[in-house]
Amino acid sequence: MNNTNSIQFTLFEAIYSTPDMVKVGILADKYNFDCVMMGDHALDFTGLVKADPWGVLSNIGAKTNNIKMGTDVTCLYRYHPSKIAHIVATLDELTRGRIILGLGAGEAMNVEPFGIKFEKPIQRIRRLKEGIEVIRALWNSNENNRVDYDGEFYKMNKAWLQQEPYKNIPPIYIGSLGGEKMLNLIGEIGDGWQSACNSIEMFRDRVKIIKESAIRNKRDYNKIDKCATIVGVMTEDKKIQKQAIEGYKHVILILNNIKSLIKLGLELDNPDNIDLSYQTILAKQDAVKESAKIAQQIPDEFTEQFMVLGTSEEFIEKIDQYKKAGATNIFLWDWVAEGLNRSPKMAEENLRIFNNKVMKYFKE
Repeated sequence: MNNTNSIQFTLFEAIYSTPDMVKVGILADKYNFDCVMMGDHALDFTGLVKADPWGVLSNIGAKTNNIKMGTDVTCLYRYHPSKIAHIVATLDELTRGRIILGLGAGEAMNVEPFGIKFEKPIQRIRRLKEGIEVIRALWNSNENNRVDYDGEFYKMNKAWLQQEPYKNIPPIYIGSLGGEKMLNLIGEIGDGWQSACNSIEMFRDRVKIIKESAIRNKRDYNKIDKCATIVGVMTEDKKIQKQAIEGYKHVILILNNIKSLIKLGLELDNPDNIDLSYQTILAKQDAVKESAKIAQQIPDEFTEQFMVLGTSEEFIEKIDQYKKAGATNIFLWDWVAEGLNRSPKMAEENLRIFNNKVMKYFKE
């Protein structure tokens, strides 16, 4: 998906109703987005990411011809790698090769409530690496090329899939909030990095880690897609901008390591030492409400580092900064149409403007 001569554009969806997810995904194709991505959660502490992505993406794929699609991100806790390989290969054939698999190391909120043990970070990263190896091996398997695998977490004995991907095996992107071990894994085996919440400075520093890992592992860094997620607020209405800023503060706090935010100059009072990590915070836990209160300490000016607010010209300027920092793909999360209003109608107007005034600037 990565093209070193240009930048790609992906629409991220998480909050619309399930039928509206399909509508907006089709609109993304209509307005020339390269890809549409969806979250993959059983639960989310915000209560927003709820739809099973594979059902929604199959609907989008059946009603479009060009747009790529995938997850941001799926974890191996809730699926065996063979099942993920089977689902993705099937959808890849149905869409004639338009699927990207996004994988991550998982969150407690998606497993502990269902009786699944949540492992330590190093175990989850090793599990993820093994799972990627298993998935790729199965995509390359057939009756005459069966797979043996003897890992710490997964084992296979003469395994193979009858369902094959369409032509080439799909790319596997790895979601990382910014931990160094995960960034190194991307440089080692990932086809792309799905980021979540980065200032320009943070994105640049994290891309550097991926590049150094790719060089160590003798891989072509330029073939790794570096995806910068931007929270887009395409309006000059100061009241709506203020609503968006206030609503996004909690997300910034949870999705970032506190040390990273402190490095950027943020000071937070957390007297009860509440766990603020997205990986470990649990849906419906009291810590969710308490962390939301702590997030309100974040100044508006600090929050704006993680957002794009205003005119198409301001979007172009910020995207250009991410591009110079190493981004090859912009993940747009429309915080006005989706985050504040859940409105496909508003989304269509915003996507039309974004296509005509922002994407065309970079494509041409």
